[in-house]
Amino acid sequence: MATGGGDWRWRLEVSTGGGYWRWRLEVATGGIVVVGEEASSGLEFTSHEAAVLALSSLTRQGSPTAEVREPCGSVITLSQDAPHNTITTPGFPAQYQPNTHCEWTVIAQMGTNSDQVKLKINDFELEGGDCRSDSLTIIDNTVGSSVKFCGNEYQEQITSMGNSFTIWFTSDSLIQKQGFAMEIEGIRSTCGEIYQTLGKEATVLSTPNFPEAYPAESRCHWLIVSKAEMALKLTNYRVDPEKQGSLKVMTQPFGKYEIYDPQQVYLSDLLSVTFDANPTTVENHLHPGLQFQAFPLIRTSACNQTLSVSEAEAALIVSSRYPHGYAPSIKCWWTIKYSISDSYMASLLFIDFDIERERNCAYDRLVLSDKKAGITETFCGEQKDFEYTTDGKELSLYFKTDSYDLTKHRGFSLFVSAYKIQKDECQVDSSDGSSWVITSPKIWPLGPTYSVCNISIASVLANRFTVHFSKLRLRKRKESKKGSSLSIKDVGIGQTETFQGDIENQSFITASNSLQVIYSSESIDLDEGFVVEIKAENDLECGGNYHLTPGNTVELRIPPKEVLNRDCIWVVQGRDSYLVLDFKKLEQDIRVSATGLYNNLYTYNSRTVHFIEPSQRFMIVTREAGAKIVVRAYSTYTKCGSVVELGRQPVIMTNLGVLPCSQTAVIGGFDKDSHSFHVIQYTLLSASLSTFCSVQVVDKEEGITKLLCGKDWNIKYVSSSDKLHIKGIKSEKDAPKSFIVLVEPVTYTCGDIFDVQDKVVIRSKNLWNESPCVYRFLSHGYRMVLDVATSSRKALSYISVSTDGSYQNLKELTYGSTTSLETKTEFLVLIKPFPKTVSFVLQVMLDEKLSSPCNTCIYLQQGTQGILLSPHSPDLSTYPAGLSCNIKFEAEDQNLSVALEILKLEMPSNTSVDCLVLVKDEQESIIDPSRISSLPYTLIVETPFALQFLTSSHNVYEGYRIRYEASDCGGIVKLKDENPVTIQSPGYGGEGYPTYIQCVWLIRTNIINISDRIKLKIIDFDVHHSDSFEVFDPLYSPDPVAIFRGTAAGLGVRSTGNKLRVVFKSDSRQIGAGFSFRVKAVVSGCGKDIDTAIEKEGTISTLDYFPNTDYCLFRLRPSEGRVMSLTLLNHVGSTRKIKGPSDVHKNNVDETNVANEGGGCKSGSVIVSTTGLISTGRRYCLGGALPSLLATHDVLVLARSPTIPPLTFTFRTGGCGGDLESLTGILVSPNHPNVFSGPVTCTWISHFPILVTLNHIDLDPQLDTLTLADQDQSISWTGSQSPRTTLLTAPGSITFSGESAGVRTGFKLSYERVELQGTWLASLGDPAIILGWQGGEVKPLAWRVKAGQGGAGLTVRVWAAYLPPDPSCTSNYLEVSWAGVGEQRVCGGTLLRTIHIPVTTLTIILRSPSPLAVFAASIHLA
Repeated sequence: MATGGGDWRWRLEVSTGGGYWRWRLEVATGGIVVVGEEASSGLEFTSHEAAVLALSSLTRQGSPTAEVREPCGSVITLSQDAPHNTITTPGFPAQYQPNTHCEWTVIAQMGTNSDQVKLKINDFELEGGDCRSDSLTIIDNTVGSSVKFCGNEYQEQITSMGNSFTIWFTSDSLIQKQGFAMEIEGIRSTCGEIYQTLGKEATVLSTPNFPEAYPAESRCHWLIVSKAEMALKLTNYRVDPEKQGSLKVMTQPFGKYEIYDPQQVYLSDLLSVTFDANPTTVENHLHPGLQFQAFPLIRTSACNQTLSVSEAEAALIVSSRYPHGYAPSIKCWWTIKYSISDSYMASLLFIDFDIERERNCAYDRLVLSDKKAGITETFCGEQKDFEYTTDGKELSLYFKTDSYDLTKHRGFSLFVSAYKIQKDECQVDSSDGSSWVITSPKIWPLGPTYSVCNISIASVLANRFTVHFSKLRLRKRKESKKGSSLSIKDVGIGQTETFQGDIENQSFITASNSLQVIYSSESIDLDEGFVVEIKAENDLECGGNYHLTPGNTVELRIPPKEVLNRDCIWVVQGRDSYLVLDFKKLEQDIRVSATGLYNNLYTYNSRTVHFIEPSQRFMIVTREAGAKIVVRAYSTYTKCGSVVELGRQPVIMTNLGVLPCSQTAVIGGFDKDSHSFHVIQYTLLSASLSTFCSVQVVDKEEGITKLLCGKDWNIKYVSSSDKLHIKGIKSEKDAPKSFIVLVEPVTYTCGDIFDVQDKVVIRSKNLWNESPCVYRFLSHGYRMVLDVATSSRKALSYISVSTDGSYQNLKELTYGSTTSLETKTEFLVLIKPFPKTVSFVLQVMLDEKLSSPCNTCIYLQQGTQGILLSPHSPDLSTYPAGLSCNIKFEAEDQNLSVALEILKLEMPSNTSVDCLVLVKDEQESIIDPSRISSLPYTLIVETPFALQFLTSSHNVYEGYRIRYEASDCGGIVKLKDENPVTIQSPGYGGEGYPTYIQCVWLIRTNIINISDRIKLKIIDFDVHHSDSFEVFDPLYSPDPVAIFRGTAAGLGVRSTGNKLRVVFKSDSRQIGAGFSFRVKAVVSGCGKDIDTAIEKEGTISTLDYFPNTDYCLFRLRPSEGRVMSLTLLNHVGSTRKIKGPSDVHKNNVDETNVANEGGGCKSGSVIVSTTGLISTGRRYCLGGALPSLLATHDVLVLARSPTIPPLTFTFRTGGCGGDLESLTGILVSPNHPNVFSGPVTCTWISHFPILVTLNHIDLDPQLDTLTLADQDQSISWTGSQSPRTTLLTAPGSITFSGESAGVRTGFKLSYERVELQGTWLASLGDPAIILGWQGGEVKPLAWRVKAGQGGAGLTVRVWAAYLPPDPSCTSNYLEVSWAGVGEQRVCGGTLLRTIHIPVTTLTIILRSPSPLAVFAASIHLA
C-alpha cells in the first residue's frame, strides 16, 4: 500500500506469523529511505484493515519519541447562582497545540435530577477528514450516547436528555486549526423525573398537583430510558397544550425538540418531554394538569402472527424491511385480539403507509377486515394518519405483494391500541312518570373524548310528548371529526331528527308516545351540552292517533268554539296504503305535516290545501271550530324497482315521495289469443301545479318518454306496448314529489307484435274487422323501413304510423305524404275500420349492415352505417382470449363525422384484462365499462380513427355491439374561452334541410373544469313537426332535456356541465327551412371531477373557490363495485327540503328563464344526485344538515348562488358489488351486521356456476330486495327468512337494492363454485334419469331439472345413494332444493326415498370429498 501527505510518503507491508500480524514500515522523506524494526510481539491487530489504519496514524505522528502534551479540561457545575459558562480550546482564538487532549464534565445541579444542560457552539474549526486526527466528542452521560464533530461540520445547539455532558477534545501532531468556543447553560426543572425501566410495564408521567392545575411557574422535564421500545400518549384528552404552554418531545439523543402533537403516538426507547407553563392560563384556572402514559410495545414484522393488545399495552406492526421496502411475493396475515372492556374502543392507526399504488390495488395491497362490523377495506398507495376504530374485539390484516417495485416504497408501520370512552352517563330525572329532564354527561379533566347515551322514554297513558330544549349547544368539529349531536327518534312513526348548533327555549310536539333519545359527543369544550325537558300530553277534547288500512276512512271533527280551547292534533298513518285528505268547511289556516313530524308542519289555507300530496302519514294541527277533515286510505303499489303484472283490474301506482323511483307495469293474466292485443292505459290522478311535471312514463325499456304534468290530470293516455315504466322525477321550485297514477290494461281484438328479423307483410284482405287493429314492429336498434302499396290514396287515410312507437305521435298517411318511412326504434301502426273496397299492402323490413371483423378497414361515405360485433368463438356468444383486433375507419373526407353508438358492452371492469381502445391521432382512449353509466352510449369521432380490441379472458364475456353511422352533418364542437360558435342545419339559407338525415353535434368546452357550462340559444328555427331537434345533457338525464319542433326562435338551454349533445332527425314527410343556433361557454371556475379509485377519501368545498361560487358542480366517480359515502360537514340548523323535482331545464322557454338560480332559497341551494344524473337528484336549501348518502354510481353535487355559508362535504369509498373471482366467498350488505342506509344498489356477477346459501336476511318487504337471477330463474328474497340455498348458472347475478334508511341489518350469504353437470328436462312419460358420482372432484356437483309442458310439480325418487357417514350432514350429503325456498338432504346410505317438489325447477347437489360418493335418481312430472 502506498500513500502520501505533504512531503511524506510511506510504504507498509504486513505479514502474518505466529498467530498475529507483523509490520514493516519504510518511510521516505527527502529521498532518504528509513527501514523500521520488526514489530514487537505487543503490537497486534485483529485485521489487515485495522493494522493499516493504526500504522498509518503512527507514521503521521512523526518521530516515535514525539511530545505528548498534558491533558486539559475540568469539571463544571451549573447552579441557579451560576447557570452559564463557556468552554474553548486552549489558546482560542489562536490555533490549538498539537497532541492536545482535553476533557470537560458539565453538570447541571439546579434543584432536581431532571435538570438539563444546553450547549451552543459559536465558533468551530478543526482539521477535517474522518475525525481520526482532530475531533470534538460530546457524551450524554445519562443515556450513554455520543456524537463526534471535526472540520467545519458541527451541530450548533444541543440539549442533554439527562443533567450532564462529557466533552472530549483531541488533536494529533500534523495540522492545527483555530479550534472552538461554546456557551453552556443549565436549564432548571421544577418538576419531572428520570425513569429507568425494562419497558415491560406502563409508566405514568404527570404535572404537579394532577389532576388539578399545576403551579404557574412550572417547568417540567420527564425522561424515560427503557431497555425496550415504548409508546407515549397524552392520556387526559380534554387539554389544549398549545394554550397551556410549550410542550415538546424528543425521541433520540442529540436530536431536536419538536412541538408535541396530542393526536400522535411517539415510539422510542428514549423519550424526553419538556413542558413550560403559560402563567396566564394557570392563574385563570382555565386548564387542568397534564398526564402521559408510556405503554409497553410489542413490535413485529413477522408474518402470520396473532397479537394481543390490552388497555395498558400496545403493538406495532411493520412490514419486512421497513422503511427500506418490503419482501417480494409474500402473503402475510395478522390477527389482532383486543383484551379490553366495553368502556374502551379498539384502534388501528396508520403511522406510515407507502406501498405500490394501482387503481384496484391488484399488485400490492393491505386488506383490513372487521368481522363484527362486516367491513373489509383494501389499501394501497400512500396513507397517513388514517385511523380505524371499532367496538369489536378482533381485527384481521392480510398483506399481499407481487415481485415488482418493492424498493421504491417504504412499506408500513401500524400502531395498535385501545382508548377509553364514556358510555350512558347522561342524567335522567323523572319525579312523577309524566315528565323527564335529560342532561348531558359532565365533562371532567380525565374523561375520554367520546361519549354515548341511549335513552328510551314511553308512556301508555299519553298520546304524545312535548319536547322542550332548555339549552342545547352542540357543534361540529374539523373535517376528521363528526362532532356532537342529539337525535330524537319518534318510534311510533319511525322518524328521527338530529339537532346541533345553539338552541334555547324551543319546543316541538311528537307524533307518538314512544321516544328514543341518542346522544353522541366528541367534544372537548366545557361549555357544550344540553338540557331537554320531555312532558307527556293527552288528546282530550280533540285530536288522536289513527292507523288506517286500505279501504278505511276516518272523519276528523273539530269541536264547536265553546268547547275548543287549544290546538287539535291528529296523527294518521296508513298501513300498506296511501292517504288522501279531503277538507270540508275549512275557512281558516291549517297546519299539516306530510312526514308526521312537528318540525315539518306547513301552513295551508282553503285554496292551497288541495296541493297537499298523498302520504303514508300526516300530522294535522288546527283550531278552526266546526271544520271536518276526511282521510281515506287506498290500496297502492309503492315498491320502487318492482314489476307489477296487470290482470283485468286497474292498479294504482305511487312512489309516496321516494325519489328517484321507478316501477314497471306489464300485461299479464290473459289467455294467449292471437286475435287480441293488449296495451296499457294510464291516468294521472294526483297533480298539484299545472306548470310542473312530476312523472315520467317510458313506453318500452328504451322507448318513448312522456312527461305527466299538472295539466295532464285525469287525462287518459294509451301506451304503445304491453310494458310501461313509471318514474318519479324532480324539477325546479316546489314541484310535487309524489305521484298517483291509475294503470289499467286495454285490449284490442285485432293486431299483433312483430320482432322484425327480415321482412313482415300485412295485407288488407286479411284485416277486415269492425274494430281497430294495432301492430307493433320492433327493430332492436336496427334500421327498419315501412312501405305502403295501394291503388288508391284514399286507403292511406285509414292508416296512422308512429316512428317512435308512441300513441301520442301517431300521424295519418294522408294524400301527398310519402308512403315510405324509416326508424331505428319502433313502428306503431293503427289501422282504423275500413270498407271492403279499400285494399293495401303494408311491408316492414330491416336494412342494416352487420359484421364481426377483427382486422379490417371500413371505408365510409356520407350515410354509411352498420353494426359491429365483437369476434366470438365458434358456436358461442363469447369472445376468446388472445385477440388483438384493429378496425380502421377511413373516408375520402378526412373530417367525416362518425357517430359510434355503443349498444352493448360486456367486458371486465378491469381494463388490464380486456380492453376496447379508440385510437385517434396516435392518442389512445380506453372505453372503460365502469365509466359508462347507461347504454346506449354515443361517441362522435372524425375520420380517420381505429378501434382496437385486446383480450386475455377466455369465453367469459360477450363483448361489444356498436352501431356506426357516417355523416358530414354534425361533429365535435370545441368552445374556446367564451367565444360563441354558430351552427346551422344542412341547406340552411337555401332549399332547406334534406329528408332522411340525422345530424349529431357533440359540444364541449375547451376547459377541463366540469362545472363550466354551455349556453345554447336558437337564432332561427323552422322545422317540421314530424322532425325533431333534441338537446341532450349527459349530466342531467339520458333523455332529451329539450325537444324543439315548428318554430322556436329565441328559446334556449343552459347545460348542467361542460358537455351538450344536439341530435337533429328528419323523415320524408315534409321539410322546413332549417335552423341556426349559437353555443357559448360559460366559465364557472368552481367545481372538480374526482376519480375515487385514485382519491379514496377527502373533502370538497366551495370555500376553495371563493368568491367564484355562484355555480359549483362536483362529480365523484366511484370505481366498479365500490360504495361511496357522502356527508355534509359544515351546516347548522334545520334543513328545508324543497318539494318536487329538481330539473334545471325547461323546454320551449326563453333561456333566461331556464334555471332559477336561487330557487326560493335565501342562502342558495344544493342538488345531490347518487345516480350520476342531476334529474334524479334531491334538492335542498342551504343552511341545514343534509343526510349522509351512499352511492354506487357517480355522485353529482350542484351548489347554487349564493353559497353562504360555504358548502363542505367529506367522501369515502368502500366495497360493494363487482365480479366474483374466488371459488368461495361471503357477500354482505353495506355496514353489516349493523344497519345500512339507502338508497344503495349492489350487483355481483358470477361467470361460473355457484351454489348460494342465505345465512341471514333482515330487509324491509316494501323497500328492499335481494334478487338472484340467471338465464332460467329469478328469485327475490326480502323480509326475515330462514336459511335458504339455490343454484345460479353462469352468467348469474346477485343484486341488492335497499331503500331503507338505517333500520335494517341487511343480509349475509355465502357462495361456492360448483361443477354444473347439465340441465335435464322431465316430461310426461319421459322422466329425467341421473346417475351421479363424485369421481374425486373437489367442488360440489350440481344437476338442474326442469318440468316439461303441463307439469305442476316434480317428484324425485332416489333409488339408491351412498355417502360416507356424516352425523352432522354438513360434509357428505345429497341435497334436493327448489326455488330458493325449500330443501331436503340425504346423508349416509339410503334406498327408495321419494321427495315431492311443488315447483317446476329443482337442483340436485352432491357434496363429498370421497370419490366413492354415488347416487341414482329419477325425476318425474307431477
